[in-house]
Amino acid sequence: MGCQYMAGGKFDPQITERDNFKQVLLTNCLKAAIRCINLDE
Repeated sequence: MGCQYMAGGKFDPQITERDNFKQVLLTNCLKAAIRCINLDE
């Protein structure tokens, strides 16, 4: 796992897969990373 840069805009949070700019975690990316770690499920 590594970090990736995701370019975004100042006015549209959905470009970076967020619902709003207050959202810190990118939940879809987090869920995908957790699935990769837990390969048994």
